[in-house]
Amino acid sequence: MKTRLIIPSDIERVLELGRDAHAESRYAKYPFSSSKCIAILNACLAGRETFCIVVEDKDQIVGFAVGYVVEHFFTTQLFAQDMLVYVTPEHRSRNAGSLLLMAFEDHVHSLFGNIP
Repeated sequence: MKTRLIIPSDIERVLELGRDAHAESRYAKYPFSSSKCIAILNACLAGRETFCIVVEDKDQIVGFAVGYVVEHFFTTQLFAQDMLVYVTPEHRSRNAGSLLLMAFEDHVHSLFGNIP
């Protein structure tokens, strides 16, 4: 398995996985908004502070993590936070989630240094 940043052609697959994540979550009682998800993914493509990392198995996206870097409410210190991490059920026991989280940390540290 390998990880990488999202590219425009990934949006449809990540949106599909986003629907699955929504259906499995405690937020399933609220309506799913494709347009909201697409706007966030486009922000990931366009920006530096918001990003999406995908994990692939045999060239198929099997998970993703959306994160962002912002100043905390109490300080000007930057912090990295995840918005959503999702891995397909069949890949959850195959290290895909760990790979995503390591890639998340590596990406943040490469752009912003050693921030929390």
